[in-house]
Amino acid sequence: MVIREIREFKLSVGSYTDISVCVPCSALSALVGVGVLPEPYYGTNFNELPDVCRDGAVLRAELEVDAMTLGMDHSFLRICGIDAPATVLVNDSPIATLARSDVPYELDVKKSLHVGKNSLELRFPGRAGVLLDISVFAPVELVSYNKCVIDEVVAADMHNAGRVRLNISVSTKGYAKNPRTVAVLVSPGGSVNYCTIADGKGWIDIPSPNLWRPDGTGSARLYRLTVNLYSDADLVDTKEYRIGLRSVSYDPSASPAVSLSDAPFYPTALIHGKGDYIKPRATDARLRLMLTRAKSAGVNMIYLTDRDSYPSERFLSLCDELGIALSVEIIRHGVASSTIERGIAEKNLYRSLRRFVNHPSVIAIVGGDDADSVREAMERLLPCAVYIPELDASVASSPSLMTPYTAGRFLSSDDMNVCSNAMALRPNVDRELLMREIFSSYRMPSSFGEWGYLSGVISGELAVSELRKRRADMKGIGVLCGTLGEPMPSMSPSLLDYSSRTKAMYYYLRRASRGADTYAVADGTIITFYTANMQSKIYKFRLSYAVTDRLGVDIVRDSVDISVNPYCTSAVFTYDASEVISAHEDEYVITYSTSEGPEVHSTGSCMLVPMREFRLSNPNIRAEISGASCEYTVTLTADAYARAVEVYFEGDEDVVLDNNFFDITSTVPVRIKAFTQRPTALETLRRELRVRSMYDVGRN
Repeated sequence: MVIREIREFKLSVGSYTDISVCVPCSALSALVGVGVLPEPYYGTNFNELPDVCRDGAVLRAELEVDAMTLGMDHSFLRICGIDAPATVLVNDSPIATLARSDVPYELDVKKSLHVGKNSLELRFPGRAGVLLDISVFAPVELVSYNKCVIDEVVAADMHNAGRVRLNISVSTKGYAKNPRTVAVLVSPGGSVNYCTIADGKGWIDIPSPNLWRPDGTGSARLYRLTVNLYSDADLVDTKEYRIGLRSVSYDPSASPAVSLSDAPFYPTALIHGKGDYIKPRATDARLRLMLTRAKSAGVNMIYLTDRDSYPSERFLSLCDELGIALSVEIIRHGVASSTIERGIAEKNLYRSLRRFVNHPSVIAIVGGDDADSVREAMERLLPCAVYIPELDASVASSPSLMTPYTAGRFLSSDDMNVCSNAMALRPNVDRELLMREIFSSYRMPSSFGEWGYLSGVISGELAVSELRKRRADMKGIGVLCGTLGEPMPSMSPSLLDYSSRTKAMYYYLRRASRGADTYAVADGTIITFYTANMQSKIYKFRLSYAVTDRLGVDIVRDSVDISVNPYCTSAVFTYDASEVISAHEDEYVITYSTSEGPEVHSTGSCMLVPMREFRLSNPNIRAEISGASCEYTVTLTADAYARAVEVYFEGDEDVVLDNNFFDITSTVPVRIKAFTQRPTALETLRRELRVRSMYDVGRN
């Protein structure tokens, strides 16, 4: 079998013609990449973008086909990930019209090809509206083969008393003389098992399985499955997969609703957002960086919705490797009204689900127009994943696998625009009031522009801590904390921004995933400290707190020893600051830290008035960087209280920081670690180093 990837195309859109693009790409990103349009994610540029796809678009490529390829028995085009209807033409002859982005299409083109240069065109009709881009998410492939090829391999693991039997189903297409199929399984430790497939079925027993879990050890738990197809003694086709062994169960009446490999699964999830295809940013290395940072931040699930998320094979494989679970919402196209339409819908559903076969990260399929059809397709393709009907994924049943629309119960429309902290709680007035107090105490005016999303990510952090303690009285536990991916034209709390710097969400999610954390809520001058202990042991610590004026001078400083039971979040201490600050709440802030011996666990500050009412002084932040090779230290000092300090590098260096978006609450210097992808001169980093805080943003 010969597979040729077709990545290089010429794009014509509107008045722009023959723009060189490499898929994955989009019309908008191509025009930005060649400098015709401005960077859409910078400032307010998006508001000025033209309606570039109003008149449609055309992608053209040339195929050089030799006599050997044309002489093979079969040739077809494999096309997937087209997010707008498109007509496919080969040598100016229409082959098919494609309509769905979630369906991989295989189009027979053998009779349309000739030896030498052939033309391939994808013609897209017009799409009205600036947001309606035209995108191709995956390379087009020309596949040619003789005799027979492997069509489909499904590996399903059956668990019983610590042992696993891997059932392997293989189907082929074409014709082979005396066909024979052999499956070879190599464990993470290197041991080898094999079986011969008879009548499309075979199995391998695994007595001591290494189970895949979303715990950061995904790559160490992946098996390599190779399937070889022979015609007589000749090897005619081979397919290789990286698979994981795990079991999934779903019980909407249980707490939690989902168990993974016989262990409770508490998702901290991100919703998959629209990708960034602007070159040279859209690379495999960048995708790995984004997913690795998500994992480091405590994210253990990504929710693929039925909008703007056609995951590439690379994306799925990285989730397998990193140990990030996936919940997939089926793209909906309405209930079929006739037998013919139903048949087409079932065929499309089947082809759509084929993308996720043999990926252990895909643990759940959600929704769909016809639940019976989904279950039937999953029995064949994804027997080890669970099906969750759409109703079960609603507020009342399974907040572990929810959609962003449930966010409105606790968050205002402003917060929902910047971060979908989707929570579903059983009725509990006290808890609801607590959550509202937490959110309102961190509210910031949207006029602060990009900093507005900080209220959302802080809310996400607190929501994770608050929800995880409620293991006994909830049907499911989970929180959808925001968007994975590059920024949408409106502000989105993605993990990377357009120039590859890490955003606030990374740090707040990582903080939320700590074993223990403390935060403060102010009700007037009464400050209540809450501690979330997600550990299996009693958490004993010292809470140090202070009343500080806006210049950073301590008025009162004290501490108290506290212990919190395992798996519990509770109010641990209350302080009344009324006598200290009199009537000047807008001039004072509560700063605090928790420590166990010399180790500081968490720090923070709490304003006594909403952010918009606090009178910030100029902190005059100073930063210095030291170090060598790829590891550096940034030291920061300030003359006054500095709220939400951000460190970033304005240049080409992609620098990863071990902390960011912190408050400088005293004269004690703050030190953070910085890591670069390559050794960088200190002078370069000093020149690119930038620091700002809420004081600066509110005035720019």
